[in-house]
Amino acid sequence: MDEEVRALLRKALKEFTTKREVDALVVRLFFEDTRLAYATAKWAPEGDWGKAESGKPKSSFKVSIRVFTEMRPKKEGETVKHGLSLDERKKIFWEICAAQDKSLKAAAKKYPNDAEKKWEYEEKLSKKYEKKVCNKYDITEEQKDEILSEGIKNNWPMPEP
Repeated sequence: MDEEVRALLRKALKEFTTKREVDALVVRLFFEDTRLAYATAKWAPEGDWGKAESGKPKSSFKVSIRVFTEMRPKKEGETVKHGLSLDERKKIFWEICAAQDKSLKAAAKKYPNDAEKKWEYEEKLSKKYEKKVCNKYDITEEQKDEILSEGIKNNWPMPEP
């Protein structure tokens, strides 16, 4: 598979550089539902993007291709969504649930006799803690909500302590 990807990227670079006037070019290949590139191809002086600038002689240009094997699509049967494996999504699910639980406990402790204030405080804390989890895993609010829904729908059990 990696050689097919390399050949495809070489062909894409050739198409772009022969049909258009370009000073340098980077092509990134992403697979569906991933957020990081699987492979990157560069056409630049000595294959180094840092040396790209207008007017460099094209004779010094080389193709540089890097394949990130860790981003290779998972084998059939292992579901990948949002660039995350099932195990990664479960871990995020559990961390979000823990954040919500932490928010509930803190709100109940701070406002034990005022349901409205308790609810408002819990909402505020929950957003704060869930945002930390989103930042940690570089996921959006929408992705977080989809992971939560997936976990609830599939009844993912909490991990053993």
